[in-house]
Amino acid sequence: MEAQDSGREYIDQMDSSRLATWKPPGKGVIRINTDAAFSAGMDQYGLGGVARDWKEGIIKAWANAARKTNEPLVEEAVAIRMGMIKAKEAQWKVVEFQSDCKVVVEMIMKESIRDSRVAVILEDIQNMKSLFDKCTFSFVNRLGNGCAHNLAKFAVKLVRQVDWEGNFPMWLKESAQKDLLVSYPVVT
Repeated sequence: MEAQDSGREYIDQMDSSRLATWKPPGKGVIRINTDAAFSAGMDQYGLGGVARDWKEGIIKAWANAARKTNEPLVEEAVAIRMGMIKAKEAQWKVVEFQSDCKVVVEMIMKESIRDSRVAVILEDIQNMKSLFDKCTFSFVNRLGNGCAHNLAKFAVKLVRQVDWEGNFPMWLKESAQKDLLVSYPVVT
């Protein structure tokens, strides 16, 4: 069964002319893209994350399954929090987190909680920002978040967490490259 994105209903409501795509971060910044996905017939959802540097290279990637909450905002926020945990473990100091769930990104940036179901996770995220010298959050279109989404879909069927660092599967490298191709379309 095809894994579905957990935040899709929120993305579809936005003005597509304002959507951002993936672009390399500034020098010295590690950009971490995260996503959550689920499969209708399963009791778990997948979390995926990919960290890239200003040279457009993958530094680290992970995929993990978690018990489904049936709360898309919660699942997307958990994916971001997991990205923050991975960044802290890697001792990165200047980080940017990107998600294709605009509602959660807006709640983090405005430090306003519109939904009490995600309040605890958003509070964790706010507290974890102080672990970094610089920590920002931004929204990215699904097309620019394809690598993280593919990792989340992959994670739906996992029984344990998978981490990659240094060596990455070919499908993951190709997925990361597609994010860049969306950002820089070929003009003919």
